[in-house]
Amino acid sequence: MVSLLATPRSIYPALFSTFDSMIKTRILCSLAWLLTSITAIAQTNPFKIFLIGDAGDDEMTTQTLDSLKSVLNRNPNSAVFFLGDNSYKNALGGLLPIGYKGFDSTLETREKVLTEMNTLQGYKGAAWFVPGNHDWWNIMNIKRGQPKLKLEENFIEQNLAKNTSIQNPGNTYIPKNGTPGPEAVDLDNGKIRVISIDTYWLIISQFKQNRRKTAAAQKAFYQNLDSLMVDATAKKEKLMLVSHHPVYYQRAVKKLPTWLAPKRARQSDPDFPAYSKMSAQMIAILKKYPGVYFAAGHMHAIQYHYTDNIHYIISGAGSRLIHVSQKQAAQTPPQTANDCIFWNDKGFFEVTFYPGHENITIYHDEGRKKTDLSELGGGK
Repeated sequence: MVSLLATPRSIYPALFSTFDSMIKTRILCSLAWLLTSITAIAQTNPFKIFLIGDAGDDEMTTQTLDSLKSVLNRNPNSAVFFLGDNSYKNALGGLLPIGYKGFDSTLETREKVLTEMNTLQGYKGAAWFVPGNHDWWNIMNIKRGQPKLKLEENFIEQNLAKNTSIQNPGNTYIPKNGTPGPEAVDLDNGKIRVISIDTYWLIISQFKQNRRKTAAAQKAFYQNLDSLMVDATAKKEKLMLVSHHPVYYQRAVKKLPTWLAPKRARQSDPDFPAYSKMSAQMIAILKKYPGVYFAAGHMHAIQYHYTDNIHYIISGAGSRLIHVSQKQAAQTPPQTANDCIFWNDKGFFEVTFYPGHENITIYHDEGRKKTDLSELGGGK
């Protein structure tokens, strides 16, 4: 006789055992399908970072900025960094296409910065501007240079605060207030950490008139930078540093002899002692983090180098160019198979982050052409 307290499971154990097994199998299959779907979505909609530098020399929108705007609007799951020299002020009231100054609130410099900010109209990603030496007016005294830099920072932040499409309208200029940083932003739900640094501050802080007041800040900067990178590595975040001055580069045009170069130009020459010391300190830290990216502008060319497990991007051809002859270019070919260099060519970079790997694309010919570096180090 069957007990009135007996359950179906106790009466038909084999049947329910089979049923449990079927449910477990279905749950496992559903989880596998979900993971596959998530991976597929990540592959089809990866996060991208766009890099353009030295774009502050045009009062009207150019083909390069038009190309950037078009690419940005097609890629909302992204961020863009303007890598310094966001405004140039030409000498003698604009009569000479050279000068040491940057943004000064005149119509000329306001329009130059506005052409860059106009590329962000309708863009749904995040955007940041990083300072360069022209944004400091190439002033060699930190205390005197900071107010000049603050003019530009305020103009950019006040205008982009009105932008209703970008993700970060209240925080678009980093590092802030003429400080060296490092300032970190985490992107793509914590999968990528981008650290901004003011390399011009690091260079001129070594000068006699600044050294006494900045020695402690310099030491703290490199310690803080290393700490941010250690933390990102522990969290398995991809790392990218963005700045204005490159620390690894290839030069085609010979520099002026030191005695001919004006003093205000020498401090931003890569061979200048303070610049060389900054580069050496930076590279020593970078070597501790295989796969790290270091993106900069300053050199008015497009270069990619991959050495010592470090990706070096130079995207300094947003509006100005180094004019390199065919002979000069032939004398300075890429040093390794991982290098890619475009002289006399305006454009910008795209770094795409897939699960487990990245890819680098160069937009050149003012952004009309694309070169995929997946066959070079850019596919690491």
